Amino acid sequence: MKKTLLVCIIAQLYLSAFGQEFEGVSPAVYIDIKEDAAPVATTLSFNKLRNVGNSAIAVIIGNKDYDEFGEVAYAQNDATLMNELLTKSFGFKNENIELIENAPKKKFDSWFGNVAGNDGKLADKIVPGVTKEVWVYYSGHAGPNGNKPTDKKAYLMAKDTEKNAVGNTGYPLETLYKNLSKLPVEKVVVILDACFSGRELGYTNSATIQVDDPFKNAPLSLQNGVVLTAAGANEFATWDEENQHGTFTYEMVKAIQDGKRCDKNGDGNVSFAELISELNDNVKGVPAKARKQSKNQRPTVKGGKANTIFFVAGQ
Repeated sequence: MKKTLLVCIIAQLYLSAFGQEFEGVSPAVYIDIKEDAAPVATTLSFNKLRNVGNSAIAVIIGNKDYDEFGEVAYAQNDATLMNELLTKSFGFKNENIELIENAPKKKFDSWFGNVAGNDGKLADKIVPGVTKEVWVYYSGHAGPNGNKPTDKKAYLMAKDTEKNAVGNTGYPLETLYKNLSKLPVEKVVVILDACFSGRELGYTNSATIQVDDPFKNAPLSLQNGVVLTAAGANEFATWDEENQHGTFTYEMVKAIQDGKRCDKNGDGNVSFAELISELNDNVKGVPAKARKQSKNQRPTVKGGKANTIFFVAGQ
């Protein structure tokens, strides 16, 4: 009761100070807003599924703010959630995770290496005989070089990527896959909560949206890895407004915590392909969530390790 009274008094002082009048409406109504509430994702429980310890390292990027593109509202929430998943469910050491917000182009180059194939910081963090897995997660804008239709590459958009110079200022997925494939580890896991159609970037010319890298070249480039993408070619990566996350990221984390429903063949293990199959359930999966927004979205899985074990369902 005292807390309610204090809120009302503060509200009245605030409205009075700024000379605002709301006839017939109690100021307390304007204090009860939901926009500052914690995302529902914080209520997810995180089951212990693996304990990778020092055998795995990760780079997590959440690009919300852009110099020349609109914001990706929940990208940083996604990055935080992925960090929780890796530490709480998969046993990553905090010191083995690099969490980056609003990464500029130089960050991509410095961590993953540049087009010339020079090694980045990620390669430097690998300890021979100890590091077995490398994970890369990205939430943010991605798409084609919209002003050069002959360029069929897909790009991750850095904070400072220039709309009229994507080829020089975006980070090519081709380069990411190529450099990751050279790493001396047993498995590389790439998770991309982004779509590659270019429509969210304001590109409308259909000739510019036929990018190949996320869907055709990944299996060839990453025989030692797996690529999970939020959506198929020419589809949208939607947002879960209620939970304040990318639909793909939130549904993926939720499904991982209930591994038994992902175990399609009942062998007690969940492969990357089985997880994506569960996420593509037309009734309760990502496609159903996207339809409510009048969008099409079906997560994809590619790469040489797509059918390998992701985690043990029974743990």
